[in-house]
Amino acid sequence: MCVIIKNNRREKIQVNRWNDGELYSFGKVKTIGDSTVNFLEKNTAFYSSVSKEKIVEENQKNYIGEIIYVDLPLEYEASLYYEDNNYYVLFQDEKTGIYWVQNCIMRYEMNGHCINIPSPVYILLSKDTIDLYQQDNQNVLDYFFNYYTYEKAKEFYERLSSDYVIFDDENQKIILAGKEISSDNVIKNFLTIDFVNRTMTGHEEMDILITDKN
Repeated sequence: MCVIIKNNRREKIQVNRWNDGELYSFGKVKTIGDSTVNFLEKNTAFYSSVSKEKIVEENQKNYIGEIIYVDLPLEYEASLYYEDNNYYVLFQDEKTGIYWVQNCIMRYEMNGHCINIPSPVYILLSKDTIDLYQQDNQNVLDYFFNYYTYEKAKEFYERLSSDYVIFDDENQKIILAGKEISSDNVIKNFLTIDFVNRTMTGHEEMDILITDKN
């Protein structure tokens, strides 16, 4: 579901939180035309004549720093923000000129589930996506593991509450909560990221091991 916000002036940019669906106020930006809030994808799109550097300069609250953000399979120079168990990135698609404020999530779509999980890399964990990349002899999980070692990922996730993340330093595993899109329930200990074996496992009645062999 999308909401169109019409304006031609400095307006508040809002984006969905992953864990409760409430709106986070990113800040104010001078926009051109309509901005669009996408509740399903947890992002907001807008046009602006202002540079990304200027937007960041004028919106310093919760700003952490600059990162390379991977939205499978593309890379963007992005500004990272954090507030109350949610990360957000601001980046511009240079081809379209569109600015995006994106909640940092990955999506799990297996066995009829559609679950958002906090993540520094956007990956769609679905059988179709895995099969598509295998056709080109690629592993979709490489887009996560090639960018994030256990130590680097732990640094990212350490800001989250213990309600949403568990660290297993000995075995280099990170266990994350997720939220089913169709309900208000947060599922604790839903996804295990195994950095030694480079796998992800969704914990359901029958655990789904996600590898490049799926």
